[in-house]
Amino acid sequence: METRLRLLIIGAGLPPPCVQRVVQDPTMRTAFWLDLAWPELMIGIEYEGEPHTEPARVLRDIARHTRLVDLGWQVYRYTKREVYGYRARIVADLTRARARST
Repeated sequence: METRLRLLIIGAGLPPPCVQRVVQDPTMRTAFWLDLAWPELMIGIEYEGEPHTEPARVLRDIARHTRLVDLGWQVYRYTKREVYGYRARIVADLTRARARST
């Protein structure tokens, strides 16, 4: 599904995002991998599939999201609902994010 999301972004005329971008967190001495990213703009794009609904994973994802935001990243999270049903909204979200970040 990450590939579908990436192809949606590219098909809409947005620049291709990096895939599996590593973000270092020096405070926590760890690293995070963003599914897709425009690192020069500090915009991350995540696809949240079924495993992300498990209680332990939800807690881990919340902490991860908070760390990324604290590091200055804008993180956009999408599910299959958006990828299949709200494609125009994804493109609009990411277009606005890029405009604000330039």
